[in-house]
Amino acid sequence: MSESILVNYTIEPKLMLHAMVQTGQSLMKRYQVVMTTFYMLSVILMCTGGAAVASAIAAYVTEDRSSIRLIAFLGALAGAVFHLYFQQWPYKIMARFAAGSKYGRGPQQALFDREGITFSNATSKWKTSWAGVEDIHLGKDVFTFRVAAIAFMLPRSAVDEPDALLAQLNTWKSAG
Repeated sequence: MSESILVNYTIEPKLMLHAMVQTGQSLMKRYQVVMTTFYMLSVILMCTGGAAVASAIAAYVTEDRSSIRLIAFLGALAGAVFHLYFQQWPYKIMARFAAGSKYGRGPQQALFDREGITFSNATSKWKTSWAGVEDIHLGKDVFTFRVAAIAFMLPRSAVDEPDALLAQLNTWKSAG
């Protein structure tokens, strides 16, 4: 590969969301058991809350007590679906905001070389040495570069050979 690699791209909210999720997973690796436990507890609480609300409404609306178990089950199912659907809303809002902001709109450039990475656009420039890059991840549709808790992304589609780029970046990161 050459001494430097320049990639032009644009930011899409969906890809920004994927980068945020990948970075969050990278940050939380060592807390996986704790996070999984809290996540399961929140699902259980939403299911319990959904069941309680549905049962209370059913008890108030109908005299037929035989269907309350089914209604409680449906309420629990609705609580779980509600939780799963809305859990990523904050990330989706942040991704839309980031992609639509002055930083996110318009053409972007990523420059990779032996020194590190530089992300730039019409309004800003961010340069980080390889020592400052905590993690490089190649997902199914996006590269994610984690600097502290900040996610920088590069669409996989912006690169002809994603695996070759990842290998080169890891070589530079290891040397730097």
